[in-house]
Amino acid sequence: MQFNLQSHTDEGFKNSDEYVELRGLYKLNQTLDYDSLQYSPSLDYPIEIDGEIFYPGSSYEKYLERQNGKYSRADWAWRWSKELFNFGYKNGFIVVKRTNNGARIYTKTYQKAQIEKNKDGFEIVEIERTKPLSSLEFIENEYSNDNAKKQLVSLFGTSPFDYSKPISLLKLLASFATSKDDIILDFFSGSATTAHAVMQLNAEDGGNRKFIMVQLPEVCDEKSEAYKAGYKNICEIGKERIRRAGKKILEENTQISLENDKKSLDTGFRVFKLDTSNLETWDSTPIEHEQLNLLYERMNNMIHRVKSDRSDLDMIFEIMLKLGVPLTYSVNEIQINNKIAYGIGDDYLLLICLADDVQPEDVEQMIEYAPAKIIISRDSFKDDTVMANAHYILRDHEIELKLV
Repeated sequence: MQFNLQSHTDEGFKNSDEYVELRGLYKLNQTLDYDSLQYSPSLDYPIEIDGEIFYPGSSYEKYLERQNGKYSRADWAWRWSKELFNFGYKNGFIVVKRTNNGARIYTKTYQKAQIEKNKDGFEIVEIERTKPLSSLEFIENEYSNDNAKKQLVSLFGTSPFDYSKPISLLKLLASFATSKDDIILDFFSGSATTAHAVMQLNAEDGGNRKFIMVQLPEVCDEKSEAYKAGYKNICEIGKERIRRAGKKILEENTQISLENDKKSLDTGFRVFKLDTSNLETWDSTPIEHEQLNLLYERMNNMIHRVKSDRSDLDMIFEIMLKLGVPLTYSVNEIQINNKIAYGIGDDYLLLICLADDVQPEDVEQMIEYAPAKIIISRDSFKDDTVMANAHYILRDHEIELKLV
């Protein structure tokens, strides 16, 4: 995973050379030789620059001792292999710095370039230096639980949820870890701070991030502020927070959007509850010979497969799930000869009809919306002849028919 860390530089980058336009400024803060934690003979070799020979640790005598096997576990060596040094020297990454104590080899650290290994040896790559993410970033008061409580009070007039996280914390984490079109999933969403933070971040940077909040409907304690405010479970708090936060963000940003010709914010959301299928399933529990009436009852229940307590929209979203259609697609109610159908998506590539008594002329009118696929309930057809006619009509127009 790659984080979107903040760009960073420091005052040490103050030197320039002939590569400044491509590599930026550089600093000299690392010698090529060091008293390594783990001595390696392969990194202990002489280097010649302009007729002058250099040894790790600047001592020829100590170099000879090491070559004869007299070295410590931690002893002087170069940081770079011979191959890397030759590449770096050839490409301007090496500087000889002279002081009263003698000359030492330094490596340049550029603002915008560094050497990386590849399959053929080494190459120079462009980089962006960033500020490392530290837990110290989050010790300010704006990231405190106390501030999170104040944010809830500003929305609800009270704090209906204990120990919520501050918007600024989740907004900062989202800015580090996501791009502008990502989907952010929170499996323990609580009061839906994550949703609030995502909407706020989109408002600030023009993003189109989406959120998925998952929360068990844990019952609120009857003595809690949430219960007293009318919220029976945690999910109700989260839903109401998203509504209120979305409204507030829209109010704060509508004028800005108009003045800067920015696209309007989308703070809409849908709520789904986990449940069994909307279609009756066959009960395969074995029965005794004298229980034939139970078998007939089961068969009768399968004549109309859609459960009686389920709505059209319940069925539509199950169909979308099973077909892999994103649940964020628009669902538009349309009239087909006084029967209700539903166009899915802005282009109506999927059309669903669950109405009773669908006739060939209804199918003909559905074709006018140019869908790629039409879903019709089996119960919508009076008989197999009408169903077959629908199939042939759609086949002639190269539109797929699926039955539910």
